[in-house]
Amino acid sequence: MEGFPTIKYGDPLETEDYEGEREYTQLSEFAKENLKPRCSPLHLDLCDEEKKAAIKTILAMSEDELDTAIEKARRQFDEAEETFLDEESKLHDLLDQLYGSYQAKRKAMIDDSMIGIMKAVKVMLHSDAAEL
Repeated sequence: MEGFPTIKYGDPLETEDYEGEREYTQLSEFAKENLKPRCSPLHLDLCDEEKKAAIKTILAMSEDELDTAIEKARRQFDEAEETFLDEESKLHDLLDQLYGSYQAKRKAMIDDSMIGIMKAVKVMLHSDAAEL
């Protein structure tokens, strides 16, 4: 089957792309192994004490406080992604620059070294042409 549409799973702020097979058997197996209840307000029994305390603090927030905290977290994720993409772009630019420099140096070395002529002479030395 084709990989469309993209299947995502995980925490809403940090979803992951499902990259496995898309036949029922494989999807079912993946779901059984990976899509289980997690620590959450509905499953406090799955939380350690630190997470339980954090959830209790969040539950005590007003809706406005929750909106502000969610927006702040989203901004932090967006900023992290933007930083990553900017740095990735710089790396691509650097790779392009290095590759261009390499190609220019390689061409100059080939042109200046006469390696082609040296190789031709070597072939000539080991061929019937050397006897002419």
